[in-house]
Amino acid sequence: MRYILLFGVVYALLVLEAVLLRVVRVDLLAPGLAQAVVVYVALSRRGSAPAHAMFALAIGYLCDVLSGSPRGLHAFVLVALAMLGRLVARRVYIEGFVAEALAALGGSATSAMLIGAVAFVLPEAAPAIPWSHLPAQLIATALVGPPIFAMGRRLDARLGLGAVRTMKIR
Repeated sequence: MRYILLFGVVYALLVLEAVLLRVVRVDLLAPGLAQAVVVYVALSRRGSAPAHAMFALAIGYLCDVLSGSPRGLHAFVLVALAMLGRLVARRVYIEGFVAEALAALGGSATSAMLIGAVAFVLPEAAPAIPWSHLPAQLIATALVGPPIFAMGRRLDARLGLGAVRTMKIR
């Protein structure tokens, strides 16, 4: 149930983001909403690795369809991000605004590097947005990360999953 509700929220956020960016016409400040949600799910320590991978695959495919990028690009990148997040979650707990912003920033930077690696191997998979917009997008994602984490914690609490201890570095 958690993943279905999160998928619905991400779908609504991505559609709202697309509409707002179309009206405002500022592609420069498009945050990585999908990356922030996948990072939250991976770092929350709830669920299994296959469940996280399937959730990331569904979100990635949705991003591929809505963005017009080659099918499977974001799906691959978000699954890899979810698995990397699971590895990081074994050693790191996220707690507080700054740590959540850094986690979202790290997830967005990691996905940008993965997209760059795929674009290096397959030039037709290069993103439509220029790489010069990357710093602004990373900052926008870092600012959107803490509200996404708060929304995820609130959703988990409503589903009776309890409070999530989320980043103290050990």
